[in-house]
Amino acid sequence: MAFQKQSITQKNFSWGISQDDFLTTWKQVLYTENLDINRDSYFVWLSRANEWRFTTTASINWFFKSTDSVFAYTSDWKIYDSNWNVKYTFTWNEPILQAWEFNGYIYFLLESTVDSSYLHRVTKNSIILGTWNVNAITVAWDWFIRQWATFPVVVLLNELFYIWVDSSVYSISKEDVSVEYDIWDWDVVWITRTWSTFKVYTENWTVAFWDWVSNNISWFFEIGQKVRSVINNKWQDYVVAGNSKNQTEIVIVTNFTPDSLWQLRYSDRLANNVFEIESNEPQELAKLWNTIYFKQDSLSWADNDVLSYWTLNATLSSGFNVPFTKDSNWNAIDTLYSLFWHDSLNGDLLYLWMNSNSEFAVERISITWWTSFTYRTAWYLQTNPIDFWTKQQKKKIEWIKIVTGNCDATNTIEIQYSIDWWAFTTLKTINSWTSITKTSIYTLHKQFFDISYKINFVWDWVATTPEFYEIQTIATNIE
Repeated sequence: MAFQKQSITQKNFSWGISQDDFLTTWKQVLYTENLDINRDSYFVWLSRANEWRFTTTASINWFFKSTDSVFAYTSDWKIYDSNWNVKYTFTWNEPILQAWEFNGYIYFLLESTVDSSYLHRVTKNSIILGTWNVNAITVAWDWFIRQWATFPVVVLLNELFYIWVDSSVYSISKEDVSVEYDIWDWDVVWITRTWSTFKVYTENWTVAFWDWVSNNISWFFEIGQKVRSVINNKWQDYVVAGNSKNQTEIVIVTNFTPDSLWQLRYSDRLANNVFEIESNEPQELAKLWNTIYFKQDSLSWADNDVLSYWTLNATLSSGFNVPFTKDSNWNAIDTLYSLFWHDSLNGDLLYLWMNSNSEFAVERISITWWTSFTYRTAWYLQTNPIDFWTKQQKKKIEWIKIVTGNCDATNTIEIQYSIDWWAFTTLKTINSWTSITKTSIYTLHKQFFDISYKINFVWDWVATTPEFYEIQTIATNIE
């Protein structure tokens, strides 16, 4: 009896990492690191390399922007510019917890050990002139904030800014007049705004819709798990929920509807957990154009990676990628503390503050494509297993077709295969000099129940990257 040949083509991997080893679309992969699978749907290439590193002695609590420049504020009371020069040192000897811009000022909130004024500010014009005349605001607002509390966060309006401490929310006017709104029973974790409506996220899973004009709460709903951190992008909220990273869930909130976007994934083929999101504080999330960046545990569990989500697929469980897992010296990132996007006029930058190779350091990555850059040196993409819709029948490979681009003697793509859970074996190293290379392999007549591929990228420290387009597997059932 003759069996008809079957064919599966895996291409256009821009839908990101799949949620299941087998229940997947062919536009997804089992796992990928240090590759860019969102930039172009036609091929996969290497991520940008970290281009600059500065070692530090103290923790960076976060960054802020002013006059098209980025600054960092630290636990040792200092303000640094983007070249890591100290611009100002506070004499209060208290860690800086938060900084934000409002009404022509940059405000700094310091840790409080006594009930007194600990809010400082400097004019933007002072920053432009380089004088940094920072003054304490002497109004007696009854706040009491310690470093181990959740960092307070500000929502800016034209005439007011809002800040929350424990279960209270305060509005502060241009005249430094504070109004307290004590209408919640639980500590506030985060507030986002859509027009005149605030979505107030509390520690006990409840989300309240609060109209700041009428000062009324119009709607409640529950996330269903503890809210750990939130970031807003294009009127949609991305919520990291769960009691710990071992119970991670990402919930997307659009208008009045919460939907589970992703949950912690357990992979049999990777033998590790995927999407153990560690983001517990606002400084561990960032957004850039249509991409949200999260902090997560790596597959090794001992390190941290940057996980990205492409928000153009906001209604789909897709678009997740792991673009950055190493520092600029190719060491694992032990702990990732802060992520920050700087939308500079000269190009967009992603700042990372980390501990790697027993050093505290700041690194940045240029995201804008017209700026000069280099790529990551090497990493891989692993496809989902292919069983041609049944694991009960044994198959035989007839031939494999691969499409790649921009390879040469030192910029190569290595194709490996794994049959029935066995280790990966090299199938072909492609080093063609042509812009598009079609490779057909007819000699690998292996028998299998399922097969998966690993695509290894190797780069030689120039501003080019190999490109991987697709792989086609043609097989015949033999039983």
